[in-house]
Amino acid sequence: MDRLFQVKFKEEIPTLRKTEAGEPKRNVLGPVLYHIYTNHLPTSDNTTTPTFVDDRALLATHEEPAVASMKLQATINNIEDWAKKWRTKIN
Repeated sequence: MDRLFQVKFKEEIPTLRKTEAGEPKRNVLGPVLYHIYTNHLPTSDNTTTPTFVDDRALLATHEEPAVASMKLQATINNIEDWAKKWRTKIN
């Protein structure tokens, strides 16, 4: 089945385009494939990265806010490197 998309910008409505990327909505395998793909996302002993569906949070605690911030930044840098390696864009 062809999947189509279009992006409206201001008053301009372009023609429908075919997409080859991504998983169709309501796909039974979608959540399983997402977890397989992101299972090796970098983690750290210094931070917690809880996940809900396709959202991920980064949490760090420390008595000194600056240290917690440094822990978060290190984790973000690792995730950024992972995303570049696997050609993934993160919103």
